[in-house]
Amino acid sequence: MRYLTKTLQQKLVVEVSLGLLLFSLVAGIFTYKYSYKHQLEASLTLQKQLVRTIQSQAEVAVFVNNEEIGQDILNGLLTSPLLKGVRLESTETFKLDKTTDPETDFTKGMAYPLFSPVDGSERIGSLIIVQDDKLISHKAKNGSINQTLLMLLNLLMAALLIVWVSRRVISRPVEELAKEVVAVRPGDNSRIDVKIIHANDEIGMLSGSINELIDAAESALAESSAARKAAESANRARSEFLDNSGEGFLSFGQNLLVDPEYSRECESIFDHIISDFSVKDCNNRENYKNRVAEGSNVKRGNETKVSMKGRKISDLLFEKDSSVEKEGFEKTIELIFNEELDLKKELYISLLPQVYRTGAKYIKAKYRLIANDTKMMLVLTDITREKELEKDVANERGRLKFVIAAVRETRDFFAILNEFKQFKEQTLPNLVSSIMSGTQSINSSYNANSSLNGGINDNIIDKSTLYENLYEIYRHIHTFKGLFAQQDFLSFPGFLHETETKLSKIIGMISVRGLHNSIEPACNRPVNTQSSAAITEPDSTEPVVNKSAHNSAKDETGSTKACSDITKISENFTNDINQFYDEFKNETVLEKDIMIIRQFLGDEFIERKGDVIISSELASKIESMAIALISTMGDNIDHEILDILNQAKRLRDVDIKSLLNPHVEGTIRLAERLGKYVNLFKVEGDDIKVHPDRLKPFTHSLVNVFRNAVDHGIEEAEERVEADKDDYATIECKVKKATMWDFNEGMGSVRPEERAVDNARDYVEITISDDGRGIDLEALRKKVIEKGLMQPDLVETMPETELLQLIFFDDLSTRESVDSMSGRGMGLSSVKKELERLNGTVKIETEKGRGTHFKFYIPY
Repeated sequence: MRYLTKTLQQKLVVEVSLGLLLFSLVAGIFTYKYSYKHQLEASLTLQKQLVRTIQSQAEVAVFVNNEEIGQDILNGLLTSPLLKGVRLESTETFKLDKTTDPETDFTKGMAYPLFSPVDGSERIGSLIIVQDDKLISHKAKNGSINQTLLMLLNLLMAALLIVWVSRRVISRPVEELAKEVVAVRPGDNSRIDVKIIHANDEIGMLSGSINELIDAAESALAESSAARKAAESANRARSEFLDNSGEGFLSFGQNLLVDPEYSRECESIFDHIISDFSVKDCNNRENYKNRVAEGSNVKRGNETKVSMKGRKISDLLFEKDSSVEKEGFEKTIELIFNEELDLKKELYISLLPQVYRTGAKYIKAKYRLIANDTKMMLVLTDITREKELEKDVANERGRLKFVIAAVRETRDFFAILNEFKQFKEQTLPNLVSSIMSGTQSINSSYNANSSLNGGINDNIIDKSTLYENLYEIYRHIHTFKGLFAQQDFLSFPGFLHETETKLSKIIGMISVRGLHNSIEPACNRPVNTQSSAAITEPDSTEPVVNKSAHNSAKDETGSTKACSDITKISENFTNDINQFYDEFKNETVLEKDIMIIRQFLGDEFIERKGDVIISSELASKIESMAIALISTMGDNIDHEILDILNQAKRLRDVDIKSLLNPHVEGTIRLAERLGKYVNLFKVEGDDIKVHPDRLKPFTHSLVNVFRNAVDHGIEEAEERVEADKDDYATIECKVKKATMWDFNEGMGSVRPEERAVDNARDYVEITISDDGRGIDLEALRKKVIEKGLMQPDLVETMPETELLQLIFFDDLSTRESVDSMSGRGMGLSSVKKELERLNGTVKIETEKGRGTHFKFYIPY
């Protein structure tokens, strides 16, 4: 404060002094010049006045030509100290001089004309006066200096007076005011004391304003303190609320970097991500510094964590192997921040994922734009427990459906198990044994003949047998997968699906475009990068060709190396078959599903095979006895006994509708899983008794037709509405007695004369139809050509009825991807195989956008 006061006084003195000095300089110069000029003008004026005083006398003296008067006039003028010479001269008679300086030059003097006193117009002489310029100048200077000094003295006195008055009136009151203001401390209730003499002047007004400001500041301080405490309390309450709300709150900008403030739950949600950093993870000190500078909250010690601050939100939400989803998320966020229309912003936000999988956690996300749409807030909720509960409920629901299906369809449940047991213990070992024998024969053929003729003798073994046997296994597994899934088995259909995938790779090793065509060419001609093209790259629906064999065959240009690769291919194939068979033979997945039935229904249900009154073994024995008796008795058998024996022979016969009924429930359940709507239906038609053992493999294979109707044929609800169809699709299954005439007439191949032929053998007609999208004939033609199954020109000109028969080809599917439902092209192939085994036929009718009808004709 002392420095401030001193500075104020110095400013007053310095500024007044400088101002006065500048003013004095200007005023002194002006005063001096003005005074000097005034002195000179005064001398000249005095001279003129003196001349005017004696001018009339001089005119008289000249007019009368009186020199004495002239001398007196000159003596009188010369008495002036400012003159040093005077001359009076007549134009005609005389000239009188008088001077104090002999060197006076009268030619430089001031000449005044003299006129005749009679008429005043005739010039009669002159009066010449010479001034003492030095004396005049000296007196003028002295007078000017004196006046200037006097003026400066007055200015100095005025300046001192101004400083004294300013200090008394301004500086000292301000100093006192400043001292009192500085002495004020917040909260001590001190005020400025204004003296009476300053009560009504500016100092008083300023003091009053300062007191008001102090009061306002005290009040504001109190309010601020209260507001700060309230804000701190609110922040603590909000933080506690957010931290204990069970939800994670965070925000980020367009750069995707997480803002510093986030709730505690975020650390719990992303703990597995933000905790995997430690000082030792940094390769060098510089890297460590960079990580810290980026916002990492590094704590030294046993456990080191990184703060979420400065981390990209996409790195937190997406796993390392989710690059596509992560990129899509980042692009969507960019669109949101760059979009100006609110409606589009909401649309883009709706495209963001609602649930994320981070590590072992499921995180539900809600999005909000904040801070004038410059920030995105995420509200994150850990729903892992809910997901686990949903999974548990789904598992329990699946277990319950599985048990109910076993109780409701006991006969089919145990029939499927028995058939699979027979396949696993008899059919499969026989097929594998045949495959292994065929492989050994190929190796023997190569070893015996390759050195003699450079190739394998095709007469030793039919190489297509390997292919057919493997596809026979494949068809069985594919059919069993559908049957077990239809019966709501939990784990076993998935195991069979994985088995299909493994088997498809094995089949690829000897596919028609693989080993079949590469064995002989590889051993009979040199191999180069062009000749090995027989082993082609498979598409997504074909068995996968062994690429290692293909690549090894392309490595050499000689036939010796190529033929030696055949042995390697064969060895790999044998190892794969053995591994496949061992894994399938020793599987325990089916037993795990059966264990669920044991837990719910008890071991007795499994042991007694439900509520079967008569065992199938006993029924088979009775049937065999009846057939034997009929054959031995011949024509002499009594008709009554024959009827009894026929009844005994057909003791195991069942209504064919009972063999088809399991597909109904399975179809409805499949539609529910796929999110499609199908009207409830049942198998309708005639009561036709058939032998279950004979028709059951075929009726089982029909699961592929029903599944295709739901998966391929039936549209989504929205698509059906757009096509002016009912939301709920219709699937029908009907049976009736028929003859081959019914089939041939439908195909347009019956001539009138054939009607007289006795062609009335009993057939059962099974019709499965749907009102879906129908079979895409163009897609079918395209797929047949892509597979190389037929020549393109034949496919393009093929009638529709013949073209539709191609859907039963192996590996043919119009589906572009493979899943647990379909896509491998094996389902209808299994149906065709079983139908041919029964000497049956099939007719297909389809209309694009209206549906498809399968009509199967089977003799019985």
